[in-house]
Amino acid sequence: MTLRHVKTPPGMCLFCGVAGSFKSREHIVPESMGNDVVVLAPGWVCDECNVAFSATENRALSRSFWGLERARLGVITKKGKPAIAKLGRVTYSALPHRPNTVLAEVHKAGPLMVWKDSSRTEAQAFIPFEREMAVDMSRVLLKMGIELVSVHSWTSTGRFPDCLDDAKTFALKGEGLDWPMMILADVTIESRLRSLLLQDQMAWREARACSFDLFLHEIDSELVFFFRYGSFIYAVPLRERSTSWTKQLEQWGARFLAAPGPYAALSWPKDSVEPADETMPKALKETT
Repeated sequence: MTLRHVKTPPGMCLFCGVAGSFKSREHIVPESMGNDVVVLAPGWVCDECNVAFSATENRALSRSFWGLERARLGVITKKGKPAIAKLGRVTYSALPHRPNTVLAEVHKAGPLMVWKDSSRTEAQAFIPFEREMAVDMSRVLLKMGIELVSVHSWTSTGRFPDCLDDAKTFALKGEGLDWPMMILADVTIESRLRSLLLQDQMAWREARACSFDLFLHEIDSELVFFFRYGSFIYAVPLRERSTSWTKQLEQWGARFLAAPGPYAALSWPKDSVEPADETMPKALKETT
C-alpha cells in the first residue's frame, strides 16, 4: 500500500457516505503524534467527521499514556514547543535538548511515579487505565484501521467495504458495547507482521523516525489492525467485536493488556495488569 501516491479522492466520506468537496486533509495517524507522512488529500473524510474525530484524538492524546509517550518521544507541537501530557494531577513535558530525551514533572501529587534509583534519573510511571481512556484510544485506532482498509478497497475496486459499518459507528460516536483493544508490551512481534508502508521505503523510514508503524493482519477470520507507537503495539479487530484472535497472540508469546474493562480478563499472562498500590489497583507500567 503506497498511500503517498493515492492521488484521486472519491469525493465521498468513507465514514458517513456524504458526497461533496471537503476542505480538510486527513492524517490517518494523528498529526499530534508527529505524523506528516500518512496523510490523505481532501476528499476522503468530510469536514464534519474530521471535526468529530479531532475531539476524540485530542482527548486520547492529552489524557492517556499516548500523551506520555508523545512527550517522551520529544514530539514538537505546531507552535514549536515540546509536547505536554497530563495524567492524574501530574504534568509531564519533554526536554529535547538533553542527549537522551527525558521527562520532567511540572509538579507531583500522588503515587504516579516510582523512582528506580537514588539519583532520580530513571523511574517507572504507573498509569491508571480507566475505561474512558481506553474507549477514546480504541476509537482512534478504529479510525486509523478503517481509513487504511477503505483507501485500499477504493483504489482496488472503486467502492468502500461494507463489513466495517459497526466499527465506523463506534469510531464516530462511541455508542453501543465497548470495542476490544489489546496493548502489547513486547514489540518483537513485529517480526510476524508486515508494515503497510514498506512498498514506499521513504514513507516507511519517515514513519519509523516518528516512532510509529502500521500493520494489518488476518487472524482467525478477523482483520486486525496493529499500530506501533513508541514502546507499545496496539491492536483492534475491524470487522466486529471479536476476541478469539487473541489466542494467536498467546501462541506468539506476546504479553498484552486487554481493554476496556469488560475485556480485561483476556489479558495474558494474567499478571499483565499489575497493582501499583492501594489507590491504583490496576495500572500499566512504563519505564521513562
